[in-house]
Amino acid sequence: KALIHGCALAQGKYIARQDCGDRSLPGRLRAEVDIITTHADAALVSCATLMVGPSGEPLYNLVLSAENAANGLTTLDIEKLHGPAHHGSTLFRRDLYENVGGYRAQFYFAQDLDLWTRLIEHGSHIALTEFYYEAAFTLGSISGMQRHRQIACAKLILESARLRREGQSDETITTKARAIIPDGKKATPRDRAAALYFVGRCLSRRRDARAKNYYRDALRAHPFHLKSALRLLLG
Repeated sequence: KALIHGCALAQGKYIARQDCGDRSLPGRLRAEVDIITTHADAALVSCATLMVGPSGEPLYNLVLSAENAANGLTTLDIEKLHGPAHHGSTLFRRDLYENVGGYRAQFYFAQDLDLWTRLIEHGSHIALTEFYYEAAFTLGSISGMQRHRQIACAKLILESARLRREGQSDETITTKARAIIPDGKKATPRDRAAALYFVGRCLSRRRDARAKNYYRDALRAHPFHLKSALRLLLG
């Protein structure tokens, strides 16, 4: 609701997203505005993203290929679905955002994907390969804790897109989406250990010695997290 309210207050020609705790790197807005102003058919612009850990450690890179940018949001096949590298990296035209109905409150999860699939029906998605955005991985993120609900919403969003493209109403879909809400469960020690282990594995792949700290923290969170114990034993 805060996101919808913020966009309603926007008065500029474009809306640029940025999530709390993330960073737009120098040159991001200029690069994205340059692209959208020189490509009249562009409905959505995004950029490559660097994911960083809880203490700012580089974890992995997210770069969208030109093919996935061009076709990833027009597909109705969930296996081929590709959105921007990160929600916070996007920029779009405010008038188009308003014309397609903006973010829809019915989608607690995947509201970004729902918007993108509607924007893309009126123009193209251009994804910059330069890294202009830095996104923070949080241990209790929606992606980690509510993944199955996100996937359920993604399937509804594709069905919604199919109905619109056939000239039909998607009201039945938004009604179903409204029912997909958080279950209220808090992260368990096992969940926290799994998230810490994931950060450790990302760092290990980059040969970053700080990975061991996350394996140790995972074991502190859940002493029987065997994967973390094994990683520490293997050095």
